[in-house]
Amino acid sequence: MFVFSAVGVQASLSVNIVTQEEWIRSLDNVDALLARVPPVHKARCEGVLRGLNRRGFSQAWQDWILYQNFFAGKAAGFYVDIGTNDPLRISNTAFLDICLGWRGLCVEPQPRYHRAIRSQRSCALLPKCVMGRPMRIRHSGQGGIFRTRRARADASNSTSMQCVGLLDALVANGLEGRTVDLLSIDIEGSEAEVLRCMPFERLDIRMVLIETNTADLRALDAFFGFHGFANVATLLQTDRTWLDNLYVKLSSKLRHPGRAGACSSADKGLTMCMGGGEWQAWANPKASGAWGPCGDSP
Repeated sequence: MFVFSAVGVQASLSVNIVTQEEWIRSLDNVDALLARVPPVHKARCEGVLRGLNRRGFSQAWQDWILYQNFFAGKAAGFYVDIGTNDPLRISNTAFLDICLGWRGLCVEPQPRYHRAIRSQRSCALLPKCVMGRPMRIRHSGQGGIFRTRRARADASNSTSMQCVGLLDALVANGLEGRTVDLLSIDIEGSEAEVLRCMPFERLDIRMVLIETNTADLRALDAFFGFHGFANVATLLQTDRTWLDNLYVKLSSKLRHPGRAGACSSADKGLTMCMGGGEWQAWANPKASGAWGPCGDSP
């Protein structure tokens, strides 16, 4: 059973939620979009574009949820998919370039997927591993999903690999300064290694869809809150450990009582009464372990 739950956010988001009027207008563009879709994918694309069904390319309707709530009628977007794996099967981004004509950067270091990605997707392929910053890691392909470990990890059944930083990867592909409408990350438990040292202040990322699996969700929320993102949706399968979270960038920072001078000296121990710098200093270490500050060992 899949459950979709949205969390109310009092601050404005950098991405507007699709209104009923915008959804109706998006239907006028469906025929033009379908004219560019390969015949083998037309039925799948049309079902989602017209709201006839939820059978997109993703595992649990992630592409349907993204289109219905944020991307309806948006035909000029850009995404980064870290851990592309199979180009079509349980893909969160295949719908974006096949059905909407978006541009994208597909990051997949496993050679066995490269030919299929190049032939079945329009994204630029980066055949390397990507982290928040350049680092050497050990990796092994398990269950068809790319997994990473720090270079200090046990070397058995793994190979050392030099990874590039995401910012460097965007620059190398001529995408510096490009707005990333969606950053999708699915590397089976190594998401923290990609994000911990991500230079968010130098990247215009509007939305992050991340497979969290058995991650500490409170720590994850603290991490993204520290970087100005709000948790707006959770997608989970209740009888398994599988789980996705969707974080959206806030258009402005949240106001805290400490910034407004509304707290007395007796209230200073409350997190909401801390000043901006104090609150960030408190929140980031709370994302302990894998989601701790950049440079810490999980």
